[in-house]
Amino acid sequence: ARRQERASDLESAAAATASAVARQREAEAATEFAREYEQKLKQLSASGLVAPVDLTRAAADTKKFVAAAESLSSDIRRIESDARTRVSQHDATIESLRHQIASLEGGMASSRAAIASLSGDKDKYVVRAPISGRLGNVTPLQPGAYVTEGQPLATIVPVGDLRLVADFDPSLVDIRRVLKRPR
Repeated sequence: ARRQERASDLESAAAATASAVARQREAEAATEFAREYEQKLKQLSASGLVAPVDLTRAAADTKKFVAAAESLSSDIRRIESDARTRVSQHDATIESLRHQIASLEGGMASSRAAIASLSGDKDKYVVRAPISGRLGNVTPLQPGAYVTEGQPLATIVPVGDLRLVADFDPSLVDIRRVLKRPR
């Protein structure tokens, strides 16, 4: 859009310049005619055939047409200068936008790298139970508390029939007595 605005400004400035150049040529032609007319009136005034007021009016007309031609020449320079300024502003805006795009793309690349890094680390921050069941003997923790890897946080009571598991040294138990017990 900025490039199109820039091109439109250039076209508009070219059209305005062309119009001012045409008006300047018209003013220069009128100036040339006024100078020639004033010169002829001077010659006729010297012979006494023209009133002095007519010669003064012709001189004033010549000055007016010269001033109009100079004004149009100044307008052409102003139009061209304004066009250069607007084009420079558009170019600066376009460069600023390019810089912002490059900065945003760099930020996106950095964010993608951070996401990839964190995706690999996310398993370190997930608490998983080795089996399904109900929680028992839960360690009280506050939100944001630090736990180490492998630290027991709760006891899982599996769903289903109760099983008794004993942890003992087999050499200390008389197996015959355990087997004779009534169930």
